[in-house]
Amino acid sequence: MQCFHSENRIDIRVLLKEYGITLLVTVCAAFFLKTFVVDAYSIPSLSMQPTLLRGDYIIVNKLAYGISIPGTTIKIPVGRAIRRGEVIVFNFPELPNSHGVFIKRCVGLPGDTVVLYKNTVVINGKSFPELHSTPEYFEHSCDGGYRFKVPQRGDTLWYSDLKSELLQSVIEREGHRVIFHNDTTLYVDGHFVQYYIIEDNHYFVLGDNYEHSYDSRHWGFVPEHLIVGEALIIYWSWDTEVPTTTFAERFRIIRWERIGKLIH
Repeated sequence: MQCFHSENRIDIRVLLKEYGITLLVTVCAAFFLKTFVVDAYSIPSLSMQPTLLRGDYIIVNKLAYGISIPGTTIKIPVGRAIRRGEVIVFNFPELPNSHGVFIKRCVGLPGDTVVLYKNTVVINGKSFPELHSTPEYFEHSCDGGYRFKVPQRGDTLWYSDLKSELLQSVIEREGHRVIFHNDTTLYVDGHFVQYYIIEDNHYFVLGDNYEHSYDSRHWGFVPEHLIVGEALIIYWSWDTEVPTTTFAERFRIIRWERIGKLIH
């Protein structure tokens, strides 16, 4: 009986060890997938209507544009280039370390020319639908409007350009500290400079619901290292505007027609 009891205890320890290894591998695999491959996000605002509705839950492909190394500005270029018109997910440039995630449509690629005039956005000569909100951020005037080039890796910004608050934010979002001394001398990371070479590609994004979108018109460009990935598919959706108290009511507010819908 003692021998049997001893063998039984050994079997339990082996079993616990096997379960422990399986659990550890599962957790590590889940962490790896969430960090580098795919992740799920919910839509909390109206900024992407009608493409995405409040209450949609989406899957994001983190491998689409390369592998981002957490906590760094490094991106391993194993993916493809971002295409104009794609819906992208990114960390909010104003607060990149707050884990505030935005989702918008990429309309301006690195090197594109953008003109904001009254209620119109024109990119490389192509006009977007009429806007009903005035740009708040840009300073480069063009016949009463705003004209600028989306920063591209390798571009040189000269001292006269760097007086712009918009372009100063580009340098800061690349991880540098910018100080103008008496509005005549520029220091980047404590060093006097007369020009700055762009280190990262940047993008201009808009929400599909122009009138209710806090986007590049208000806070500037998205640097590539802050882009999380491409929005792929809606895996769940329900109408969060309808109050519910019972399971039956919750069942009725599910938007079945949106589940499985690809995001374009």
